[in-house]
Parts: sequence; structure tokens; C-alpha cells
Amino acid sequence: MRTQSREDPVSHGRPQGRMKRLLWFVSIYAASLAGFTALVYGLRGLVPH
Repeated sequence: MRTQSREDPVSHGRPQGRMKRLLWFVSIYAASLAGFTALVYGLRGLVPH
């Protein structure tokens, strides 16, 4: 009976894969934060006080 070693689908079995995924998460988080900030200040400029 042969058993196959299955890699962890979350970490891809390598620290490199984990680091790449963390970098994607941080970049998407930063982009969404910047987009939300631009939206808020853009609407703030459009709405008269």
C-alpha cells in the first residue's frame, strides 16, 4: 500500500509560498485602504459643507 505525501494546501509546503501569499494580502489591503481614502476625500470634495 503506497501512501502519497500531501502538501498543505494553505502553505504550499514551502515558506516561499507563505511569504508570497502574505505579500499579496498586504498589497491588496494597502490598495483597498488607499482606494477607500481616495473615495472618502473625493466625496468630501464633492459634498458642500
